[in-house]
Amino acid sequence: MANALPGLSRMPGRLEPARSVEVDAPRLEQYAGLEGAGEQNADEDDRLLPAIETVRSFMLESLDAACEGVMLKRLDGDKSRYSPSKRSDCWLKLKKDYCENLRDSLDLVPIGAWFGQGRKAGWYSPFLLAVYDPETETYQSMCRCMSGFTDEFYRTRRENFGKPPSLVESGVKPPVYDTLEQPDVWFNPTEVWEIRGADLTLSPKHRAAAGARHEERGISLRFPRFIRVRDDKNAEDASGPEEVASLFDAQQSRYDGQGESATRRLAEQAALDAEADKDEGDSDEDDNGGDREAVFDGDEEER
Repeated sequence: MANALPGLSRMPGRLEPARSVEVDAPRLEQYAGLEGAGEQNADEDDRLLPAIETVRSFMLESLDAACEGVMLKRLDGDKSRYSPSKRSDCWLKLKKDYCENLRDSLDLVPIGAWFGQGRKAGWYSPFLLAVYDPETETYQSMCRCMSGFTDEFYRTRRENFGKPPSLVESGVKPPVYDTLEQPDVWFNPTEVWEIRGADLTLSPKHRAAAGARHEERGISLRFPRFIRVRDDKNAEDASGPEEVASLFDAQQSRYDGQGESATRRLAEQAALDAEADKDEGDSDEDDNGGDREAVFDGDEEER
């Protein structure tokens, strides 16, 4: 392989063969998310079921190997071509945080944000989210979130959070906020958002459950995605560090049962995250790997 691809032997890292399966699906977009795909009454649904089960099985197999998901690629002529930074149904990413039965949610409080860039100029993006610790009465940051928001949501939050009582007018971080992040603006804890993500990881910047599972690092959420505003909750009702630590332990237990493959992948991810921490980068990047997702997905986070 190295001879066939000049320079390949000089590339850092490790190469592994990709696993793949091929399915016959009358309409790819119907099973792309695996949510509600089997709930249609059309005759076509019977033809989709084998494809759905094949993709579902392959997805679960990938997660058992500690992968983040699978890629769905159309094979019908020109539609199989990949177009960078463009939305299409030709190449689709299916990750475990997109599958309802494979993810947990957390109720987090927006405590800050950065000013958006490019198309998001004039809005806030990403948002800094935190858990609430009732023992210390502090808000501990857990992640930056820039996925799952609609344009209307961005507009209303820019209007509402851009002035008191949500906006901290002094621009100074409140003493009850525990984070090493430095957003452009700080918010008072006025809302609770339901957030789902792919994995929990140790972070040098975020302080959720700091000291509980690592003497220096907190726990952060990778690939966070906004689900909804929890109007039924106050900021003090948000998820706490004990819940986060418990979810982290449950995740580690699953990985422990996956053997060397999962352990190796976790070690590699930790190395990647550590390298990313050396470079602050653009304010829209997520230090838990969200920047890598955004680069691959193009404008996915804007949906």
